[in-house]
Amino acid sequence: MPHSHHPATCHFYVWTELSHQMKKLNDHAFEGAKAWLTNLYDNFHVPEALLYRDQEKNIEFLHAPRTNIIGMSSQDWFFDNLRGDDSTGGFLPRWLLFSTPGHRLIPKPKNRSSYVAKHLAEAIRQIAAIPGGPVQFFDGFEESGYVPNSAAPYNVWYVETARRFSEAHAVLGAPFFQRLRGNVLKLAVVYEASMSRTLRVTPKAWEHAFAKAREMEAILFEFFHTGMTPEGKVLADMEHYVQAAGRSGITQEDFAKRFKNTRDWRKQRDQLVQEIRTIEKVQGTPTGKRGRDGFPFHFLLEGNSGS
Repeated sequence: MPHSHHPATCHFYVWTELSHQMKKLNDHAFEGAKAWLTNLYDNFHVPEALLYRDQEKNIEFLHAPRTNIIGMSSQDWFFDNLRGDDSTGGFLPRWLLFSTPGHRLIPKPKNRSSYVAKHLAEAIRQIAAIPGGPVQFFDGFEESGYVPNSAAPYNVWYVETARRFSEAHAVLGAPFFQRLRGNVLKLAVVYEASMSRTLRVTPKAWEHAFAKAREMEAILFEFFHTGMTPEGKVLADMEHYVQAAGRSGITQEDFAKRFKNTRDWRKQRDQLVQEIRTIEKVQGTPTGKRGRDGFPFHFLLEGNSGS
């Protein structure tokens, strides 16, 4: 936020392709930008002035910059520009990750409703006018300190969710849960503000936040299966493709057609085959039978691999 007489205290951005922005942030020209953005998250201290390129004047911050970003992306493009430290280093866990279910074919979208837009704008104005101050949660929402077998809603959610994340992935579970435990509280405040225009969170708002957090949890656990890497995403897609074939399995020729345009697809295919053979050896599952999670181990047995 550059120095001015009337500085804005909040910015709102829409990144129509999050993956493209992540690619830019990973570029040498933007070195340090991602770490700087990550460190600003939930930081209410005014940052030090920055020298922008070769300009004589620094960019001075009069307030802690509050930045809101909505990023959109397909899963394939998202994973293409995802680096390992994006997840383990803290950048990605700070985002609320949602997934649009299903695929709808809409030849011509409806025109935006002026009625809905008008009421939405009025709701945003009312929310913006909510007096600042501490957020108040309903009585019994949480208990401080170590309270074994606590029945407080937040304590129960915290303990059970921490366990699920730990079991879901030994490395990725911790950084994502550490952010979700705070984000779920923010969601409760957002839901309450949208319903009552106050910061006094009710059980109903918490129920909404609880449900949305479980949706995010399911998405994250699916992503954990990829290891949050481009290579892991390809391998996961291959597994799903083979599983979808059912008991009939799939030929090497069809497999090659599906993944031939994927980067390093042969390497990922060979890794998948090796994993299957390892499971067969450990579990004693003969080729042609169904093993772990109904995974058909008799794929790639017919046709030409296309190699």
